[in-house]
Amino acid sequence: MANRLATSSSPYLLQHAENPVDWWPWGMEAISEARRRGVPIFLSAGYSTCYWCHVMERESFEDGPTARVMNERFVCVKVDREEHPEVDQVYMTALHVLTGHGGWPMNMFVEPEGLKPFWGGTYFPKSPRHNLPSFVQVLEGMAGAWATRREEVLKQAGAVAESVAEHLSAGAAPVPVGRPHAAMAIRTLLTIADPVHGGFGGAPKFPQAVYLEMLLDARERVGASADSGAAGRAAIDAVLRRALDGMSLGGVHDHVGGGFHRYSVDASWTVPHFEKMLYDQAQMLSVYARASGAFGDAWYGRVARRIAAYVLREMTDREGAFFTAQDAEVDGREGLNYLWSTAEMAAALGEDEARFAAEVFAVSRGPNFQDPHHPSKPGEVARNVLRLDERPEAAASRLGVGVEALVHRLDRVSEAMLAARAKRKQPRLDDKVLTSWNGLMIGALARAGQALAEPFMIAAAERAARAVLARHRPRAGALLHASRLGTGGVAGTLEDYAMLAGGLLASAEAAPDSAEDLAARADELLDEAAGLFGDGRSGYMDTQAGRPDLFVRARATYDGAMPSAASAMTHALLDRAERTGLEPHLRAAASAVAATSAAVAESPISAVNSTRAVLRMLALDEPMLVQALGPVREDAGGAATAGGPAVTIWASEDEVAVGPDEPASLLVRLEIAPGYHLTAPGGSRAAGSTRAVEVSVAGGSGVVAYADYPVGEPLAPEEDSASGGAGEAESHRVYRGVVEMEVALERVGAWSGEPRLVVTYQPCTDRSCGEPVSHVLDVRVGRRDHA
Repeated sequence: MANRLATSSSPYLLQHAENPVDWWPWGMEAISEARRRGVPIFLSAGYSTCYWCHVMERESFEDGPTARVMNERFVCVKVDREEHPEVDQVYMTALHVLTGHGGWPMNMFVEPEGLKPFWGGTYFPKSPRHNLPSFVQVLEGMAGAWATRREEVLKQAGAVAESVAEHLSAGAAPVPVGRPHAAMAIRTLLTIADPVHGGFGGAPKFPQAVYLEMLLDARERVGASADSGAAGRAAIDAVLRRALDGMSLGGVHDHVGGGFHRYSVDASWTVPHFEKMLYDQAQMLSVYARASGAFGDAWYGRVARRIAAYVLREMTDREGAFFTAQDAEVDGREGLNYLWSTAEMAAALGEDEARFAAEVFAVSRGPNFQDPHHPSKPGEVARNVLRLDERPEAAASRLGVGVEALVHRLDRVSEAMLAARAKRKQPRLDDKVLTSWNGLMIGALARAGQALAEPFMIAAAERAARAVLARHRPRAGALLHASRLGTGGVAGTLEDYAMLAGGLLASAEAAPDSAEDLAARADELLDEAAGLFGDGRSGYMDTQAGRPDLFVRARATYDGAMPSAASAMTHALLDRAERTGLEPHLRAAASAVAATSAAVAESPISAVNSTRAVLRMLALDEPMLVQALGPVREDAGGAATAGGPAVTIWASEDEVAVGPDEPASLLVRLEIAPGYHLTAPGGSRAAGSTRAVEVSVAGGSGVVAYADYPVGEPLAPEEDSASGGAGEAESHRVYRGVVEMEVALERVGAWSGEPRLVVTYQPCTDRSCGEPVSHVLDVRVGRRDHA
């Protein structure tokens, strides 16, 4: 029997429409019902292509006894995080506050009056396992707490909501930022880059397109030599090429159908999590098209063209708008549609071509995939994720053929395998049309079409722009966020206005015949957004004012899998300013850059898309930016001011060498601005709340750092007496003013990469704390080996 979700337009909510859970969609009706009954809201957010969302539905939400507990104790609300990104953002931030991590499905328990969350988690199993309680145990525990300890629950909900507001509400006043902050972001990216497989960090490994765009921008401005403390072009290019090669050769790239999966579960980009998201395709199309021109690399151009071909073939509706995502699973099995056995390849290609494909796609090296959720059964055929072990130039040389001949044969093989794959059962398609994600793809197609001289991309961008405007932006109406099958009613957020305006401006640049009309529609969006989302003190907020279903009006600046809405709006305003050169447009762009300057100063890498905007504004009209911000602050050596005005870090040496039995040492000095403090290592209370200062080594191996950390001073004077003489480790001790520490470096194990010293800290005031910052010291760490 269908529940209330049966009338929804969201594919995710429709997946739950026949659950025995008495689900409500998000909105004031559900909130009013919880208030009437005096019970908490159980809020469960996810999206249609989320693997663990499917698992939890099968295990718990389709289970009658579990549903009875949910229906009796809570008002249960399902949220499509793609349909309501503003709701997901607020409660995901709360989940991070509560647990230190996030993910989907996101399951939150919310008090009904103020809509403040008091507890939450992600996936809960049906039965206890791996130190996780069962879902029913969680439900009964939360219902019991609400019934017997409500005052304590409400107190916790208030504290969580206050912390969320500090993270997401209006930002600080503008502060001076400039090239030094961009230089610090670049140095950080070079340090955290994987020197072997490319990309950033370890497994699971995401494409991080915002990082790649920053490096592509930087290489154009840095030139062949260092600039304001940034690494030279050669170092930037090395990191870019390793990342672009690693991803395009790995299994995270769909070598048969084109496009990219969401992320890799390993460090080598081999085995992906098989979802395909429109926003990834848009950003990777832009990156590979830019890189093809920057490096004169035909392989990158091929990757970009195949992304576009995939999106137009499988993720585009009849009017030209773009769908949201494709699922990771088929029949409950992860990646089943994308895997190949040698027998399946032979059936699709014939013996000769199958041998060639097995060699090029590394299938001949043995199976590389094991379903983590469904162990292989005896006699089950092994299947592979397809990947390339080497660039096409190397493969052609090894096989004794020309590069063009090899790529042409690869195209024929991929086409035949795609035809065979099309006969398999296909993953589910989320056929929502999201304004923001469509804006990203419209802009990517337009820019890629120009860079690669591909008119079909430019035409597809304009066609999609017309389709989205017709469906989501009637001339007399406000912009809509989403629709499905022509139906939609969710109001647009800042993300929608910013990303669609950016896409329209890119399309106007690429299609001169339509430029005037497309640019005018973009101008309408930008001007309307200023009234709906503008805040004279803090720039742009993510949502309109006065929302009764949100306990905080958010303004996020973190750039992750997608650019933040604030940074997207800044770039759209910069696009318009570059296009027109008009003083009002230049001032609007400068004001937008100033509005995110505090986030850039605090952590240039966390707000990396806003850091990119600083560089663009400096090139466009530096005097106007200086007028909006005040003079850019640099130290005497032109180095970046770590964390902007909060902390400046110095080292006594710019180069040290470490031998097997010869440690090196240097002095590190932290100058902490008045009004700020940093947590000192050691206190147990500090460890659970803020990140303590830590000196470490990143970017390589073979050397470790040992810092002689000062004890620090108590955060509050009464803490010395409160500790009762039982030991200072129990108090929260901090650093203020000037702090110096000696750091020793010692050899340990095999040397690899380019080790760099990193100081990590979290700047705090008496009222709140910023995000943790990792500052890379400008110290070269070399090895000293004996003959």
